Amino acid sequence: MNVKRFLAERKSAIGVYAVCLAIFLILMALVPNFGTIENVLNVIKQSAYIAIPAVGLTMVMIQG
Repeated sequence: MNVKRFLAERKSAIGVYAVCLAIFLILMALVPNFGTIENVLNVIKQSAYIAIPAVGLTMVMIQG
């Protein structure tokens, strides 16, 4: 597949990832404890309560 075509088709998704990465890097520079392993694990644990049901509901909606 052509790289230019691949990037052109996913322009909006790449933009979202770029903005998230920029916010993450800015917060890592401004907040001393933001980039620690403990904080990342805490964020993952807190988001799991929403992510697990969301994945399940997505499967239900896809299957009809």
